[in-house]
Amino acid sequence: MNLQSASQLWAFAEDQGFNAEERALFARAAWTRGYALGRKADEARTKLMLGLNPAIADAWAKAAAGYPKAAPVRQQLIAILRSPRLNMLVNSPGEWGAATMTNMEQAGIDSFDHNDRNWWCPLETDRHLEALRGEFDQLTGNALPEYNMKGVNAWL
Repeated sequence: MNLQSASQLWAFAEDQGFNAEERALFARAAWTRGYALGRKADEARTKLMLGLNPAIADAWAKAAAGYPKAAPVRQQLIAILRSPRLNMLVNSPGEWGAATMTNMEQAGIDSFDHNDRNWWCPLETDRHLEALRGEFDQLTGNALPEYNMKGVNAWL
């Protein structure tokens, strides 16, 4: 899922075939990718992301109330810094699936998987492709025993 484009993630966020938590995850990832690339999300998409993510919407509101004289772009930055779960990732590579990324009872830091589930976590396509290849090899019976594997994540 992390290899999907932001536009595809927005389409998933709007697709009623996904449950609300999944749609919220897709919207967070798509919005954050755009922000990280310096692309301003249009008002409708920002509203969709905030509507699907009440904890982040609350952080947005608190930033606006706490800093009423700050420019809206600065208020938004404060809200982002207070919402570590705004993230470009949809799922973590390997054993962690999208279902483990959907729990958004709070916008605060995820200290359990802090290197994949918070805004400072990079989109590492090599690591994700390696995990995808490993899962494919397991399904097709082509996987090597772990002790023969060589790679960045071989012993994780």
